[in-house]
Amino acid sequence: MTDHIDLKRRIKAKKPHFIRQDAHKQKKLKKTWRKPKGKTNKVRLRKRGYVRMVETGWGSPRDTKGTLIDGKRPIIITTIKDIEKLNKKTDAAVISGKLGARKKIIIIEELKKKGIPVANFNPEDYLRTIETRKQERKKKQEEKKQKDTKKTKTPEKTTKPEEQTETLSDEDKKKQEKEEKDKILTKRE
Repeated sequence: MTDHIDLKRRIKAKKPHFIRQDAHKQKKLKKTWRKPKGKTNKVRLRKRGYVRMVETGWGSPRDTKGTLIDGKRPIIITTIKDIEKLNKKTDAAVISGKLGARKKIIIIEELKKKGIPVANFNPEDYLRTIETRKQERKKKQEEKKQKDTKKTKTPEKTTKPEEQTETLSDEDKKKQEKEEKDKILTKRE
């Protein structure tokens, strides 16, 4: 098996990147390979100076097809039950991208306990980024609470007109009563 892995490494090191014709010229074309089908297409005719055409012989040995560069098989994990199926020596975990952060953290901790490697990202870096996000969220929540408490301070109570009349002197009371009567009398019916 190790001979096949070494052979795979050597083949992949020499293998050219097969890109679609004119993908480097036009943004709308993706780099993924598409077979040229035109009658006079220079790539199809294998003319010199053009992109290389895909040929047999660049593939991996049959034993190592679908394996990672270190020879382990990648297995997609979506639940904790999937971890039980993994073999520490021959398999590597690929954590599904559809999972949320909470479940990913739980799965990463289980994989660490069993000593199974994660193939699609670095778990330590991921855990660090999650921790920093949590701290940033807490800071934002605290700032928001402080702003809300400043906004909800009780405003000074304004006195009602009835309470104002009690604190006024006799002359001021008479003036207010006269103004109220004038308002009533001047209203149009």
